[in-house]
Amino acid sequence: MSTSEWQRVRDQSADLDTTWFNLHITPKFYLFTQPKIASSWADDRFGDRIMFPVEMNTLYSNRMDVDTWLRHNSQIKDPALIKKAKAFYKDWISLVDGKSAKKDFIFLIRNPIDKRCAGFIQDVLLYALNDRSLESPFIVKYLVDEGISRHEIQRFKNATDKGGQRFPYYTGEEGEFLPILRKLVKVSVDDWFANVIPFIGTVNCDHKHLNYFIHYKLLVANNNKVDKSKIKIIDIDRQDIGDTLKTLYDIKIDTSKLHERPYSLKTAVYEAFVPHLNKLMSQTKHECLIYCDLINSIYRSEMYHGDEKRPDYIFSAEEFVEKYKLKPKDIDIIKKGIDVKTLYSFFRERARRKS
Repeated sequence: MSTSEWQRVRDQSADLDTTWFNLHITPKFYLFTQPKIASSWADDRFGDRIMFPVEMNTLYSNRMDVDTWLRHNSQIKDPALIKKAKAFYKDWISLVDGKSAKKDFIFLIRNPIDKRCAGFIQDVLLYALNDRSLESPFIVKYLVDEGISRHEIQRFKNATDKGGQRFPYYTGEEGEFLPILRKLVKVSVDDWFANVIPFIGTVNCDHKHLNYFIHYKLLVANNNKVDKSKIKIIDIDRQDIGDTLKTLYDIKIDTSKLHERPYSLKTAVYEAFVPHLNKLMSQTKHECLIYCDLINSIYRSEMYHGDEKRPDYIFSAEEFVEKYKLKPKDIDIIKKGIDVKTLYSFFRERARRKS
């Protein structure tokens, strides 16, 4: 193993000591997102974001004072935003110290397996496959060796050239080119998982970055002074973000979704990930354990059984199952609470149903 490969693994270990968020400062709350967790939606609705790093052990920022933090966000030039950022930093210190904070702190989360798949598409797949891929002699040879005719490859290329549809987002009017996309996605996914050291070194980087321990400490753990009443955690698949913020804070906001990856591309990625779930979970299981605890704490079973009022902005078990593309039998699981085996089962089920 090379020195650079070992360094990558060591860096990932150090990265687990800290996490970071895209922070949006609004008049009524602070919103914390991360890449592939409604971050583009938040950018579109709330504008300027600021990167905010947090130490897992202390909950303080690893930028020891507000001026140091702002120097590391050198893109912030607007005096009004700088003033808001300084007020936020003071509020964060107050929150961690157990003192009164002026606003709520809202954190967005999602299923860790879905997050890693979405991050893989952004960080790895779209670098490997792009609108010039079908011109590559290496890719053409691979497809031919896999049983795809050169005529079919050329048809696919012509369709993307003439229709203004970009590869790998376009798979034909009736999905006729989906077999080509599936083969190319599969070899890209297989290669990422096969190279163990780069996989370990990058599985928690960039758009794949995740560390839910911070959320657990803020909302659940009792070994700190944080005022839990000021913390709100929203799972973007369990409730409507826009309706939630509109209802709780009486703000005007566009509640519609911003964009989603084409269904065919996500289908191919989900299918290709299934054989590698065990390897993925070797690096993600701790996040899944914490995520399940958070979900069962926030979306309590009483909420779905009628013992406790469920706000309209939180999807019913039936609505969640439909939106998340599960089966009717899964409604009871949602009502009772989830565990890591549930996440495994849901992922495999969605991969099958997508295909």
